[in-house]
Amino acid sequence: MTVSIVVCTHNRAESLRDALQSVVSQDYPALNYEIIVVDNCSTDNTKHVVEEFADNKLNNANIRYVNEERLGLSYARNRGIEEAKGEIIAFIDDDAKADRFWLSRLTKVYSEEKDAACVGGRVILDWNVNKPSWWETELDEVFNGINYSDSKITLSYPHYPYGTNISFRANISSVRQLSE
Repeated sequence: MTVSIVVCTHNRAESLRDALQSVVSQDYPALNYEIIVVDNCSTDNTKHVVEEFADNKLNNANIRYVNEERLGLSYARNRGIEEAKGEIIAFIDDDAKADRFWLSRLTKVYSEEKDAACVGGRVILDWNVNKPSWWETELDEVFNGINYSDSKITLSYPHYPYGTNISFRANISSVRQLSE
């Protein structure tokens, strides 16, 4: 099963470096996934960080840099969807780190659950940089609570996976355009 990992970023080159290191270190075969970094109007050295990873032959990863000139996460995610070539499109934030077995576990669910259109997973907060200025303390509990179960469960509205660890089957027409 092929996976397109989309990492949207805006002026977070240093945390992006850690995120990319986590996705190139997957136990999943590198030939079966691509990494698409969507630069959303960054003014830092984001492009250079991506080029370092793309040029590093040791990681065997297929990494592409894409520039999205319209500022906004929805624009960046939609651009990532447009660029994706995999059967599964998985999103991870530029300040997140994927567990080494993330892709293996994700694709296992899709293989076992043929009707699953969307799969997500646990998110654990681990601040290694200052929290954003807009962050409110109450959000710690909300986002540390993204652990619905240690086993597979079916979610329905209003419960759903969060954007930093969410994936979709690429052939689902509604994923072809996220809401603005």
